[in-house]
Amino acid sequence: MSQIGSFCRMDANHSASHPLRKWRLARDLTLEQAGAPIGVTGQTFGKYELGKRVPRPAKLAAIIAMTGGAVTASDFLPAIAPVSAEPLRAAE
Repeated sequence: MSQIGSFCRMDANHSASHPLRKWRLARDLTLEQAGAPIGVTGQTFGKYELGKRVPRPAKLAAIIAMTGGAVTASDFLPAIAPVSAEPLRAAE
């Protein structure tokens, strides 16, 4: 796996609610039907939904266009834990 793929891997809880999956299911499309217009297999489209693969820029642009902007590049970034508002303290 490339570094990009491992860096952008989403956690398991996030993948079930991925906007790409929500978009596809709302239109009652199979993975194959959703992947065909952007030139990927159903297996690849499923990996995008699960966060196991990140689309290359051209495919990402096609996904954004196909979904009318409902899915964005940000949807493929890793989940980031919230940062505490408290200032850091030096170790004693």
